Amino acid sequence: MPTRFIYDGNTRKLTAEDVRIGHIVRMVDHEPVQDSPTPRAAIPAWSDCLIAKIDSEKSGAIMVHLVRPYMYAENTDTACPTWSVGFEQFKVDVFRLLDSKYQLVLMSTGEPAKMAR
Repeated sequence: MPTRFIYDGNTRKLTAEDVRIGHIVRMVDHEPVQDSPTPRAAIPAWSDCLIAKIDSEKSGAIMVHLVRPYMYAENTDTACPTWSVGFEQFKVDVFRLLDSKYQLVLMSTGEPAKMAR
């Protein structure tokens, strides 16, 4: 399969066609770079989310349910560190998601990154 990028994880602007269950989105901000017309992408830690569900509310709004898994190590300077494992779940209006800093994560082929079902 031909590749468009050297590595997985590139992003592009999120469109309405990209809002599908299983697709991965990443929050990407852009910081100005001194003496450069091109801003640098700044990616907050733990910003990848999975589109888990899409539904409509009685008001007619289309809501997208995003899930962000996490795993933190606590007490790492002891003989018995503990792990905090889970996920955060939140929902957002589809139009707000499209107008946000979230972008679609791509594989090296240019196809959207997806979670296996």
